[in-house]
Amino acid sequence: RANSDVFKIVIKNKKLLFKIYPNSADLRERLLIEFKALNFLSKNKIINVPKPILKNKFYNVGIYEYLDGESIKTPNSHQINAALLMIKKLRKLYLADCNKFNIKASEACFNFNSLKEQIDSKFNELTKLHFSKTINKFIKFNLTPLWKIIHKNSRVHWPQNNINNYLKKYHRTFSPSDFGFHNSIIKNKKVRFIDFEYFGHEDPVKIMSDFLWHPAMKISKKNSLIWQKGMFNIFSGDKMFKKRFYASHNMYGIRWILIMLKYLSKENNKGKSNLLTDQNMKNKNLKKIMFYFKKLKTYDNIYE
Repeated sequence: RANSDVFKIVIKNKKLLFKIYPNSADLRERLLIEFKALNFLSKNKIINVPKPILKNKFYNVGIYEYLDGESIKTPNSHQINAALLMIKKLRKLYLADCNKFNIKASEACFNFNSLKEQIDSKFNELTKLHFSKTINKFIKFNLTPLWKIIHKNSRVHWPQNNINNYLKKYHRTFSPSDFGFHNSIIKNKKVRFIDFEYFGHEDPVKIMSDFLWHPAMKISKKNSLIWQKGMFNIFSGDKMFKKRFYASHNMYGIRWILIMLKYLSKENNKGKSNLLTDQNMKNKNLKKIMFYFKKLKTYDNIYE
């Protein structure tokens, strides 16, 4: 299992969420990180997240507050502003107490080289998997050449003091790492956020870019601009924030293509009969990959 399994349970007429974490090769202890993160947030009066109740490390399970509500399919401007408010609260908490939760977010990128190495590693992972002839050709003759162009352009435009050197601690923030409306619940117009297994310190540029690229997110151009303007405002104290965003955004786009491609491998189909291997889902993934690829090919002025 790559993802956690969640169940609604009822004890003495009280709804709770029962979460079983994967026993995988992932070095991050997801149960302990999520439980600690939610406890930390709750103690600091961030209430639009589930409260942690019990955990059992031996069985790798946790029990949390159950949040009633609905998922958000296509966010409106009010919901975008709710997401920005959450990021603002996390930033404020980071500045006040960053050392009280001194863990990096999952796949955190604090300079150009760490992001490039992460993407190169994902390309390398694909070489160990098996795909259809069409996808193999796409990777070799389309995606790989585009990556060479993008990372060269990104390096030129990236702040030069952040190519090798890590981003200063002051300019980082707390991040759920998988932040977006795919991990949110809404009820009575109040948005609450879930899934903090990957929580930790992060470059806020990655939060900003992942929010826009995540394949589960459906954001209009108008709301995309509200998100960008809001993030630029929250992190206005970082004079290189905009430059890092424009330099890295295409790289994060390539990264998301690589993540989606992995689910199209023949290895992913073995012994599985879930949504990820469902043909309709695979077709949607492929369509999204091609959409992202075409978008990246025409993103020449992103660096401005």
